[in-house]
Parts: sequence; structure tokens; C-alpha cells
Amino acid sequence: MKPVRVAADRWNFELAGTGQYITPLGGNMLNDEHPGQGTLFRHFDARDCDDRFGRMAELGLNCLRQAIGVNEVFDPATGLKAAGLKNWDTFIGLAEKHGIYLMPVGGYVGGNDWFDVELLADNGKALDDSCAFWEQFVGHYAGHPAIWAWDLRNELLYWTRPHMTTPGSPQEQKIEAMLKDGWPRWLEIRYGSVATMNRVYGTNYARFEDVPGSITFVEKPYDLCAADFRHYLNDRGYGWCKRQCDVIRAVSPNH
Repeated sequence: MKPVRVAADRWNFELAGTGQYITPLGGNMLNDEHPGQGTLFRHFDARDCDDRFGRMAELGLNCLRQAIGVNEVFDPATGLKAAGLKNWDTFIGLAEKHGIYLMPVGGYVGGNDWFDVELLADNGKALDDSCAFWEQFVGHYAGHPAIWAWDLRNELLYWTRPHMTTPGSPQEQKIEAMLKDGWPRWLEIRYGSVATMNRVYGTNYARFEDVPGSITFVEKPYDLCAADFRHYLNDRGYGWCKRQCDVIRAVSPNH
């Protein structure tokens, strides 16, 4: 099984050292369990996985996007878990056996493998734990030919309402405060002074901390402050991604 690389044209994928293009064609999760409720690694069945990989190969499929089951393989206090890692070693071996490349998808350490807005909003310990997870898990499989790519998460969505929070609840208020914690500093970097910002906005705020921001998207095409807040969230998301990507590239540069 040859590793997949980005082709010289920076547009296609190719098999390393061959110049032969390859297109990912496959599925999303090997079984029918939603990663919000768990993954196949909670009750790992190697024979069933072998059968499913075989069926994929028979259909001409070559790629699988699979939730890792982060809490089955990693503990932030002790590191990688031997039992969970053994299952993953078996899993990746079965994928390689049938010529199926993997796109392992990360999850939330201490949460689930689909979405946890509170852990996503935490750029402190939660992000530190995620970086520690990637460093160890990716390091274990560094350079493995069956890994097509690493997928940080199912989604990056800075919004509380549709995701298991009660409107106006203390939990929602806490999450929104976490998401806004870098907003005053972002404004200061962008404008330099409150006076300059007020001239641009046509406002009279006394401090950067007084400027509101709506986590919920509101259509305000001519509101510069609303646009700035969306840019702030985008920058926050970029920083969140970059920290983890930097770790992955450091331990497995060929992925």
C-alpha cells in the first residue's frame, strides 16, 4: 500500500513515487453508530470490521472517514491507552489488508466524537488536551501508508443554540462568555484605540470590553461591528485549527 501525497500540481492526489493519481471514494464511519453516541471502538469487533472493509473493497471503494473514539485511546492524565490502541492497530491493519485508506476524525477529550461546543469554546485546557492527544496518537502512526489524512473534528461551529444547550441557561451564558473572551483584544489589535474604533463604527464606547458581539449569526450587511465579530470568530477558529495542525505536522510531516 503506497502512501498518498498531494500531487505536484497541488490540485490532485497521487500515490507516492508513482505519479499515479488517486481519487478518494468511500464512506463515512464503518458501522451505523452516530459518533455523538459512541464509536465502534467501544465494543470493537475485528471480524465485523474485516467483513465491512472487504465489502468496501468489492465495491471499488478506497477510503473511509472514521471517528477515532478519542476517549477509548487517550487519557489526558496518563496518555495513550494500551487496550484502545491495540484495537486501532488491528483496525488500521485490516484497512491496509483490503486497500482502504483512512481519514481518522478527532473528537473531544472528555466529551464525544461528534460535537461538544463547551469543549470547543475552551481554548485553554481542552485545546491543550487535544494537542496532547494528536501528538501521541499521530506520533504512533507517523508515516503509516494507510493514513490518507487527519481530520481534526466533525465540525467547527461556534454556536450554542442547536447543540444541546437551553436558551438563556447558565451553561449557554458560560459558553458564550468563553467564545467572546478574546474579542476585546482582537478589537484592540485591529483598531489600536477605542477612539479610532468609535470613528469607524460611529459609536461612543468607553472600552473595547463594552462592544457587543452576537454568537448567533444575524444578517447585518452594513454593520461593521457585526462583520468584525464574524471575522474574530473566524480568526479564533483558525488559531484553534493551527495549534493542532502544527502538532500533527511536527510528529508526522509526511501526512
